[in-house]
Amino acid sequence: MVNCQVVADHDRSYEAPIFGTVGDVVKIVRREDDEPGWMWCEHSASGLAGWVPEAFLEREDEHSAATLRRNYSAMELTVVVGQSLMMFETVAGWTWCASAEGDAGWVPNHKLATS
Repeated sequence: MVNCQVVADHDRSYEAPIFGTVGDVVKIVRREDDEPGWMWCEHSASGLAGWVPEAFLEREDEHSAATLRRNYSAMELTVVVGQSLMMFETVAGWTWCASAEGDAGWVPNHKLATS
């Protein structure tokens, strides 16, 4: 676990992002060039949608279906400049972080500096 400082504010993009557990089926809706390594997916059971790291997906076919290889939440963390965070995992330009208050979520790497 590494500590970091927030160097630019970030507000979460979605109030109810996709989440699921290993083995859950998701529909792959699209891939965008400006988000390499991420797929926009819709959870087959809940209908929730959001970005999922491509590395977390087991593709069932080339077009639309996949299963989650691991538990996942697309929750983003709202942060402010100067805030200290703990970094846990970095994937495709984003890092899963936790605040001292216990909130956790993804933050874009360009908004973080390691200490």
